Amino acid sequence: AEFVEALFRTEAPMAAETQKETFRTLLGETEGEACSIDVVKGVHTQLCSLIEEHKASREPETLTVSRATVEGMLASCGVPEEQMEAFSHEFDKEFGENAEVNPKNLVDQKKFRLETPDVSIQVSPERSDLVETRMIEGTRYILIRANEGVEVNGVSIQIS
Repeated sequence: AEFVEALFRTEAPMAAETQKETFRTLLGETEGEACSIDVVKGVHTQLCSLIEEHKASREPETLTVSRATVEGMLASCGVPEEQMEAFSHEFDKEFGENAEVNPKNLVDQKKFRLETPDVSIQVSPERSDLVETRMIEGTRYILIRANEGVEVNGVSIQIS
């Protein structure tokens, strides 16, 4: 009887893609107004750096991050305490208390993508520093620094 009860209490581990979607949702919903491009870039960059450092170390043990690790990342991005607490509560609820998650399941190391209902922009994650958001005269903009080599539909253009 105990074995059967244990089977029903044990939940299957969350699939990697589900972890990624859950993490993205948590970040966006719990951070609210504090969820800026700088926060998303900061967390993405820090998680990718951990992955790269682990890969370079050739450590055989699987890399994992805890809620506390992600909290530290959010703090370094200037997220207010209230939003961090909301994130922490939801993280524990979704992933489980004291959960350790593989950071490869939280971010896509090969993509940094910005999307609106009408536009999708993909930037090399190493160059996410080229992208920023601004409010200009009451209108929100996504700005991409483009010094040279700009093409539109395969045609080289000049920006003046």
